[in-house]
Amino acid sequence: MAAPEHAPSRTALLAELAAIERRLEGVDEDENPLERSLKRERLLEASDQLQAALADSEPAAGSQGNAAN
Repeated sequence: MAAPEHAPSRTALLAELAAIERRLEGVDEDENPLERSLKRERLLEASDQLQAALADSEPAAGSQGNAAN
């Protein structure tokens, strides 16, 4: 049985998301419209997955910030 993998840190997820956003900016440079569309679709899917992972890594909204109220 494989050992459970550690979840990536929030900082690592944010860095990877920023890298994907930079790559998305360069997609339009591809002259082939089919390749451009395929690259954009793959990068957007990866971005969606990272954003979901970031949302999962955020603490619950009710667990912080209410102590001051």
